[in-house]
Amino acid sequence: MRESNNELRSEEFMDEAIAAHQGAVYRLALSQTRSTADAQDVMQDVFIKLMRSQVPFRDSDHLRAWLLRVTINQCRDLARQAWHRRVEVVDEPDMGSTVTQDEAVELLMEHPVWRAMDALKESDRSVLHLRYVEELSIPEIAEALSCTQVAVRVRLRRARTRLRQMMVAQCEQQSADVPSFSQQTGVIR
Repeated sequence: MRESNNELRSEEFMDEAIAAHQGAVYRLALSQTRSTADAQDVMQDVFIKLMRSQVPFRDSDHLRAWLLRVTINQCRDLARQAWHRRVEVVDEPDMGSTVTQDEAVELLMEHPVWRAMDALKESDRSVLHLRYVEELSIPEIAEALSCTQVAVRVRLRRARTRLRQMMVAQCEQQSADVPSFSQQTGVIR
């Protein structure tokens, strides 16, 4: 594919790879890091690794699987960094500026499924994301996660069960927080 080991991938190859896969890489990074800034950093690091990579790709599916695997690894590396372990993230004060995040991302982060997935382990989030957001098949997920298809099926079942439990708990919490009609009107039954 290339003439020299020191040579970077062609600009044309990188442009095509970024155009075809940046959305998937960003969505996965956002689902793992839960931060738009971190997701953008991860996406940049992933494409830099691709540019420097010596891996010959069989086809676009192989490239996509490689990118998703590297994205997961970059998210794990980011979470392991000392800075992330020591720094407590707090909401930034409003300085009267416009919204810093894309409105669609804000709406997504407020969605009950997003909040429930936030409570899941990283491995459960990644397998659910690859299956239902990226719509990868079981064999494609197995390749992206470097595990067997049986392991993917087990992880999916476990992750769906945990997500369901989180969603039920959220619904029960919300219904407990909302006063009943009789409490609101003062009517005693």
